[in-house]
Amino acid sequence: MLAESLFLSSFLKIVDRFIDLLKRREEVDKKLYTDFVAPAFADFETVHKNYIDSFLEYRKKLSDRSIPVNQDHPVFEDITRDILFTWNIRVKTESLDHLRDDDLVGKFAASILDYMNGTRKKYDPEKQKLFMESNRVRSPFLDGLRELFASGDGRSQEETRRLGLEFLDDSVKDVQLKYGDVLREHEALKRRLLFPK
Repeated sequence: MLAESLFLSSFLKIVDRFIDLLKRREEVDKKLYTDFVAPAFADFETVHKNYIDSFLEYRKKLSDRSIPVNQDHPVFEDITRDILFTWNIRVKTESLDHLRDDDLVGKFAASILDYMNGTRKKYDPEKQKLFMESNRVRSPFLDGLRELFASGDGRSQEETRRLGLEFLDDSVKDVQLKYGDVLREHEALKRRLLFPK
């Protein structure tokens, strides 16, 4: 009887420790979400909203038939300015790179980095390596639009404008698809951290 009582007492202590451990894990997971995941997602949302708002403004200018579509179009200055003056917003989300391979938050971090990273590679002579250029939306759009407006290829102003707007819409569609990827990873991580099974 004493052995059974000792066994039961030990078993209950183990169960209590296990419950305490689970409670502690839930607290740590909630803290991870509120201190890291939620702020990172909020920063990302700021970047995405900035892209969408900017592209709406570019669309207005490109649609304005009173402005000739050529290499002096004011949209080029707007895009260049936005690239320069929004760098600080993007840098915060790009700091997630070291978390890309993390078992818990890696997919979320990777989805943000995939959204942010450029589609063009550049050579960094100082580091002697290729790197993905940041600003994956505006820089390629700026370069493509410049090419389109410079080439002319015998197109009318209206055809060039239509192609420019089509290129803009394709760029926005791409960023919206990438936004969806980030949103899905954020929601999956949020469920895992705040609503464990």
